[in-house]
Amino acid sequence: MRKNSGFSLLEALIALGILGFVVISILSGFSAQLRTNRKIREKNIALTLAEDRIEQILIFSKSQLENMLTLNHDYIEDFSSYPSDDPFTKGFNPYKNIKEYKKMRRKTKITRSIVPELLNIEVTVEYGKRGNHYPFKVVLTTIRGGK
Repeated sequence: MRKNSGFSLLEALIALGILGFVVISILSGFSAQLRTNRKIREKNIALTLAEDRIEQILIFSKSQLENMLTLNHDYIEDFSSYPSDDPFTKGFNPYKNIKEYKKMRRKTKITRSIVPELLNIEVTVEYGKRGNHYPFKVVLTTIRGGK
């Protein structure tokens, strides 16, 4: 009897197929994780933009906001070209070197509340720009009172 000590062609092809399936599965998992990380990064930047705007507005008193003629006016910032006439930041842009930043738009709206002593502040950051459409958004609201 002859002793076969090697693999047959069929065994080698099956092993190669299994190995290929495992490698493709691992690579697709990495790819999915990269997409998820990108989406989370965009959402975190959008949330930071909204929080920054709230902090910028809360520096001003209620009467200062009323005197700035900010009530019932939508301030829309398309970050592909940052506006310099923004009354809250005066053109300061700490995010200009972030790639995802250019695919975002921030809307700020300050309105009077039902209670006359309060102002409603709503900041919406839309992100993930595709053409002229922003499919995702983060909305933060707060109330400003006092004098």
